[in-house]
Amino acid sequence: MSHPEPRRFAGIVLATLLLLSLSVDPSMGSCVPPSIAFSRMPERAVIKVAPGDSVSLVGEYWTSDCFDTGPIGPCARGPGDERPMRGIDVDLLRGGDPVARVVEDMTAESDLTLSAVFRVPALEPGRYRILVHDRGAEGYPELFLRIRSD
Repeated sequence: MSHPEPRRFAGIVLATLLLLSLSVDPSMGSCVPPSIAFSRMPERAVIKVAPGDSVSLVGEYWTSDCFDTGPIGPCARGPGDERPMRGIDVDLLRGGDPVARVVEDMTAESDLTLSAVFRVPALEPGRYRILVHDRGAEGYPELFLRIRSD
């Protein structure tokens, strides 16, 4: 014997969610956060390097402004005054602690892209997180260096 109450409740919940999704202002969607990747190896999250090696990073969407008009899900940037982000630093962290600043006070390009090149400092062998950030945003996904000894 089936009970109509659970089905009715599920129908009410579904209708409510549908109504809410239609009534949300699309300009309130979430913005695309800044992205960062290794140049020529965008699929890699970790690369092996030695002190003195050159590391090249690229990124997109480096702006503090957001005028997102896209639906929930993949966002489409809307019209606005998106300005390139300023004051971008690149730090190396080990165990969550900053150990070296390798790029300081960089500004994104007018098309909101970012390009940074740095030399790996003389650090102990091990795994280091690359943190590309300004005061309020950081690039994703997380990238890492595995510094090897020579």
